[in-house]
Amino acid sequence: MPPSHYGDTSLNWLRVNHGQVVDGSGRKVLLRGFNVDALVSYPKSPPAPLDEMDASLMQRAGFDVVRLGIDWAQLEPVRGRFDQAYLDRVGGAVAMLNRHGLYVVLDMHFRLGWSSDSATPARPGGPPSTRRTGIRCRSTPGVRPHTAAIASDLYFWLFSDWKADFYRAWQAVATRFKDNAGVAGYDIFNEAHPLPIPPRIFEKSYLWPMFKDAIEAIGAVDRTTCHCRRHPVAHHRTVVAPLKAPNVVYGAHLYEGSLIPPFFTGDPTFLRSRFRSASRKRRRCRRRSGSASSVTT
Repeated sequence: MPPSHYGDTSLNWLRVNHGQVVDGSGRKVLLRGFNVDALVSYPKSPPAPLDEMDASLMQRAGFDVVRLGIDWAQLEPVRGRFDQAYLDRVGGAVAMLNRHGLYVVLDMHFRLGWSSDSATPARPGGPPSTRRTGIRCRSTPGVRPHTAAIASDLYFWLFSDWKADFYRAWQAVATRFKDNAGVAGYDIFNEAHPLPIPPRIFEKSYLWPMFKDAIEAIGAVDRTTCHCRRHPVAHHRTVVAPLKAPNVVYGAHLYEGSLIPPFFTGDPTFLRSRFRSASRKRRRCRRRSGSASSVTT
């Protein structure tokens, strides 16, 4: 096992070129990733902290990128006010990982109803809550918590005001990290849930337009860092739309074999077929848009 190199590790800027992630010299880069949720709020099961030993172990094991989850709730606890202390926490984690030669992909992490103290459901025709969907979800008199979560989530997709807030939140993150070559990408929205909108309608009419608008908003601040489009996993026959933008990376969550049957038996044939399927989708996007590469995590 190679020794860990601690210090001011210099990381090259990454970009997308002809369907591949490459460094400043044009050399193809294969990113081997590790997920970290230390900065995400899970009230019922707080995640373990991230420290130097973790970074050292990841580096020693051969990883070169960390997908670091961040919270919109903690980033913007009050509408229109971004918490610089939380951004400092994110910045500290990024700096530590970069020192160990690890790139970071910042992932705005969502899980329906995942936070503790939260948004009342949106009221049709009424003003939105100051705490938006995907941030928090609490009980409201007469409304079951899960129902409130779905209502808030639906409001996000159907109306523009919360999405505009979301784009501004990403711009605050991009402003902080736009000059850091060690931030390899922005993972815009983790595993968007379609319900109660039918999945294919959701993806075509809501999900991909949101990605397009988010990439444009982030690009107004930072055009050098890769933008990751996270492929939803709610169903198999998903709609994948091309986006004409620089440095766009298509990322697929392939849960078949683990969370989705048939379950993995040790035979790699099935997994190879799923990776080939994802690669075909990526190639179709690239031919139509001329910009996307693929990364699977």
